[in-house]
Amino acid sequence: MELKLEQIGVLLLNMNMCRQNVKKHFKKTNKDLIEQYDSVKTHLKTVLDINGFEGTETLISLYLSTDELKMVSSFISWYVPASEGVIKKAYGKVGGEDRQQLNALVSIKKEIEVALGA
Repeated sequence: MELKLEQIGVLLLNMNMCRQNVKKHFKKTNKDLIEQYDSVKTHLKTVLDINGFEGTETLISLYLSTDELKMVSSFISWYVPASEGVIKKAYGKVGGEDRQQLNALVSIKKEIEVALGA
C-alpha cells in the first residue's frame, strides 16, 4: 500500500494521541491487537525517520500485514466519528485543520480497503 508522507504523519500523530484509550479497549477485547498497534506505530515512525518531512506529497510504500491493515482500518472507523463528536461538542463544527486531518484518515481507510480488495 502506498501513502503520502503527509498521510503517514497524520496517522502516526493520531495513533500516538489515542494509545492509552486504545490500550484500554484492546485489553478488554483482544490483547494481541495492542502489539499490532504498537508495531504499526513503530513502522510509521521508522518510515518518517528515514524519509524526513520534506516532500509531503511523496508516495511511500508501506509493508503491513493484512491483520495490521484491518486493525488500522478499524482504528480509523472508530476514531474519526468519535473525534468529530468531541470537536462538534466543543466548537459547534469540525473545520480547518481538524477537518483536514480527519479527511486524511478517511482517505487512508479508502487506500486500505483497496489494498485489502474490499
